[in-house]
Amino acid sequence: MTTNYREDKNSVFHHKHHSYSLNKIFQVIDQQVAVPLSVESIDLGVMGIDKQQMIDGRYVCQSCLGDPKRHLERLNSVDLAAPIVILREEQILYIVDGMHRVEKALRDKVQTLSAKSISASELRDYNTQYVG
Repeated sequence: MTTNYREDKNSVFHHKHHSYSLNKIFQVIDQQVAVPLSVESIDLGVMGIDKQQMIDGRYVCQSCLGDPKRHLERLNSVDLAAPIVILREEQILYIVDGMHRVEKALRDKVQTLSAKSISASELRDYNTQYVG
């Protein structure tokens, strides 16, 4: 992810009954240096990946369950070199951006991804809440 990386203006991260603008989150973390993150350290259940929900032997994220073709297209097009964005809260990692990269890493047996992080206080302090 470069410092210019942005999503659609309406792209959001949902967390604990709040919606946060991905682009505002990206602005907060733009200057961070990505660090290695073990794919094994990611709890799939917390991340929204149902280990039992598979299509053609692949995990399927909640956002793509209704459209397996779209899901596979997204999986095949992601760049594993781009850092994922995580929220660390109460010793739990939440994927803010990069769910398909995590799934592709699992599929391809990649052990480490690069990651940038945001804290719960940064979500509040930098006013990243989405106002539609």
